[in-house]
Amino acid sequence: MYKGSTIIALCVPKAYEHTEFIAELNESLLKYGYRLVIYHTCSDLYWNTESDMVEKTVFDLIDFDVIDAIVIYEEYYHDKEALQMVADQAELHNKPIITIGAENDRHINIVLDYERGFELVARHVIEDHHCANPHFIAGVRGEYHSENRIHTFKMILQENNIPFSDDMLSYGDYWFGPVQNVVNSLVEREELPDAIICVNDTTAITVCNELQRHGISVPGDVIVTGFDGIREAQYCTPPITTCHYDLPALVQEIVRNMRLALQGQDVEGIHSVDFVLDIFSSCGCERKIPMPNFGQIARENEDAFYGYFEMQRKLYELTEKAVACNNAEEIAERLRQVDFGDCIIFLKQTYFDDKINPLVKSEELNKNDSMCVLYTPEEDSIPLFSVYNENDMMPFWDILIRENRPIVLTSLGFWSNSLGFIASYFHIVEHEYRKINQYIAAINILLGCNQNVRYIKYTADYMEEMAKHDAMTKLYNRKGFYTALPDLVQHALDCGQLLAVISIDADNLKHVNDTLGHENGDYIICSAANALRNLDLPYAIYGRFGGDEFAACIAIGQDVAEDGLISMIQNRIHSINQNHAKPFSVSVSIGVHICEPEDFDFDVAYNQADIKMYEDKKRKRKI
Repeated sequence: MYKGSTIIALCVPKAYEHTEFIAELNESLLKYGYRLVIYHTCSDLYWNTESDMVEKTVFDLIDFDVIDAIVIYEEYYHDKEALQMVADQAELHNKPIITIGAENDRHINIVLDYERGFELVARHVIEDHHCANPHFIAGVRGEYHSENRIHTFKMILQENNIPFSDDMLSYGDYWFGPVQNVVNSLVEREELPDAIICVNDTTAITVCNELQRHGISVPGDVIVTGFDGIREAQYCTPPITTCHYDLPALVQEIVRNMRLALQGQDVEGIHSVDFVLDIFSSCGCERKIPMPNFGQIARENEDAFYGYFEMQRKLYELTEKAVACNNAEEIAERLRQVDFGDCIIFLKQTYFDDKINPLVKSEELNKNDSMCVLYTPEEDSIPLFSVYNENDMMPFWDILIRENRPIVLTSLGFWSNSLGFIASYFHIVEHEYRKINQYIAAINILLGCNQNVRYIKYTADYMEEMAKHDAMTKLYNRKGFYTALPDLVQHALDCGQLLAVISIDADNLKHVNDTLGHENGDYIICSAANALRNLDLPYAIYGRFGGDEFAACIAIGQDVAEDGLISMIQNRIHSINQNHAKPFSVSVSIGVHICEPEDFDFDVAYNQADIKMYEDKKRKRKI
């Protein structure tokens, strides 16, 4: 709940296909002071690809501390496991769950009675029009809904004493090509069927076109019916008799059960929603309907078409300009050049972390992370570059209350990495909601191209760093050491500090290698390196100059003595010896030379430190 408003979550894919449902649901919820937020995926999560994995991260944004109930339109999703995880979290937080198109003992289940709906169409053809030689074009062989409709078709034939034969059934695979082939084969028969009952409206539209292309009249020669109730079926010549689910009844069932559940009543179980028969002239019935203004429809479609491609052009230009952006500010500046309308674009702050390989699936990128606002028309309440934690990501609840329109949340990502999301609050019409998929695709490409460019830079930087470091100890090699040296000298000059140059050489390395093996010799080398690294001095560089030779240059205060630095290193070595079980002790010889940074010559200073190191080694041999 937020500011007295009950917040309802809806999980649905391809929101542009469900604008009528979303608009009706939103309007009904508003009557009771409820607000709708949509957790949306651009696809139905069918392929289980890397992009699907990114899309599903939108469900991680569901804040059950604010959400009061959740509706899952499970029928339109293929990835049931992802939805189950959402439901599990809702149950954990004791939130009511309504699933549409699925059955779960612990949820409120609303199912659409497809079998009964298809039965209405088939009975109308066979019983009302007395068709004795019907043909059914099913979908994909073995697919659930297709097989159920075949069963219903056969049942109605049997009830009407019409023998079923295999030539009364074909498969159109829900696709115009196979459907065309089916129609052509029917036309070549000696006798046409008196009716073609189609598995859905898209199939029926293709059937009508193909029959008319062959000079066959619909419904004069053949009755044609569809199923699903899509808008295009009414625009055909003739308009196609079909069937659609009762949208007001579905919404009424959702809201009624939700209100009871929020009041604490037990409303679990299965609640069925019926279908409504839409009788048009493709079956031979006369139904007076207002003639659509096809000129206006064509004009609207053309405007939408050109509007879509104009936005595509702008988004393409945006991608070109944003490819080489180096930070969030630069990308935001590019985004400002496109009017995205009522939406807010968030990007994870780790996106520009140069330490993360941009093209590797990264736990660091995919973990909960703070989000930065890159685009917003709400700068008064949600300023550009404001940062929000992913666990508290809803700076737009006030917009939800103000606009009375749903907020639609959709994930951004590339190469398995979740990179952010878009929160849109467009008007609930199809051409507006189609922008969501268009924006997501464009910005994902933008981020992907930008990541590719940054990957090249990352690889170059990584290789350069590898060239500067010793592979075993990860200390600088000579090249890296001398590259880093000027900055340290300048720091000492700026801060009035001295420079301590240190030469270190491991003792008894050859003896350990010869008697105990090179693995133990490597242990001595790494121990000496760790002793230097663990000095943890803020202004110092360390390098491995040879097999067991190490160098260091440290900016120190005026009061630091050579003996003090030697003691620090020996103490680290002593600590290492106390914490290992090797049959030997790690020992190093050390030489330190302290000098002024003015006219500093490292090689000269290092030679002096080297002399002192060998004096230390000689003293040990005499003992």
